Amino acid sequence: MNTTDNKKVAGGRIGIGKFFDERIKEFVETFNRTNKQTFDLFEKTLSLYQATSVADAQLRVHDIIESSLSALQVNVDTALKTNAKIIADWKELVDGFDLAENRYRSGAL
Repeated sequence: MNTTDNKKVAGGRIGIGKFFDERIKEFVETFNRTNKQTFDLFEKTLSLYQATSVADAQLRVHDIIESSLSALQVNVDTALKTNAKIIADWKELVDGFDLAENRYRSGAL
């Protein structure tokens, strides 16, 4: 292996590191958002016990249901987008290995 080949291999490692860094960052952001959603829903649930009338309790339950459905929609959308990114990144990674293998077999590396 010559110097150029070593740089290509190192570049591949950097690409993999970037891949994992981006996914970890997204995971942390998603975790923090869902954690906040959980606390918000828990606070709304506890506020039911502070309702002063049946109408007030109904409004609070309605708010909890709307908030829960909104959080569910955001979480499903995030999961779908994250999965699509992961699939695209893995495809790019595998395609890079295929290209390197083809170059190796053809004697270009």
